[in-house]
Amino acid sequence: MKIMRRIGVLLCLCTVLLFTGCGAKNTLEGKLAVYTSVYPVYDFAVKIAGEHANVVSLVPAGVEAHDFELGTKDMAMLSEADVFIYCGAGMEHWVDKTLETIQSDGLIAVEASKGVTLLSAEEQTDPHVWLAPKNAIVMMENIKNALVEADAAHKADYEANFEKYKAQLEALHKEYEDALGAVAKKEIIVAHASFGYLCDAYGLHQTGIEGLMADSEPDPATMKNIIDFIKQQGITTVFAGASESTKVVDTIADETGASLDVLDPIEGISVERQEAGEDYFSIMKKNLEALKKALQ
Repeated sequence: MKIMRRIGVLLCLCTVLLFTGCGAKNTLEGKLAVYTSVYPVYDFAVKIAGEHANVVSLVPAGVEAHDFELGTKDMAMLSEADVFIYCGAGMEHWVDKTLETIQSDGLIAVEASKGVTLLSAEEQTDPHVWLAPKNAIVMMENIKNALVEADAAHKADYEANFEKYKAQLEALHKEYEDALGAVAKKEIIVAHASFGYLCDAYGLHQTGIEGLMADSEPDPATMKNIIDFIKQQGITTVFAGASESTKVVDTIADETGASLDVLDPIEGISVERQEAGEDYFSIMKKNLEALKKALQ
């Protein structure tokens, strides 16, 4: 009986240890607990981590990334995480305060955009760094380094995954470079002026209807200037994001005779699109096709 009671006590202690605290939870699952912010960072983390981490996006699918606010539940999850990966470059206004607040000595926080040469627009830093594949390489390397720091035992796998996707990003960059270097036109009209890094990398120029953060409609004078510019330049396509309202864009298209098309800033994609197999690479390829068609 004494032996049975001792076994019972040990089982109870093991249960408590397994279900309390970050380290215990990860030991049970055998994987890192990784939390991310916006979709591109989530997608890159999933690709580099492979089977060695449970990667969770704090920004739910379908939620406007610029407007997201961290909740109490999110804070609790972060306090138990091994790694927290965020874009930086001003994308997540809540990050600094969050990192000061959460109680977790072992948390590795990584700014994925660290090392990228940042651009500014409208007196703000443009946070959409991932839209240039060369920048995405920097982001993936930062993510890889953080995962290696948190889990050195699987360093070889993280390194191999990084090299695999680095090669794909370099190939994607070459596709963009070759295709956009050959187009006749260089001006694009976009609803959300989030394509500064893409334009800078490939010699294009964007005019944003709604500005950098897509949080306000243009006034009548701005609308008139954009309409006049489209007519003067002979621009035939106006772009909106996949999940953006097209009310203002529709008006401009009607006034100019331009067609509408999608140029996706990849800030977030729906669950349905993810389940259908879409990711950063497939969307970037669709964006390239849309640009080639519009600029020929």
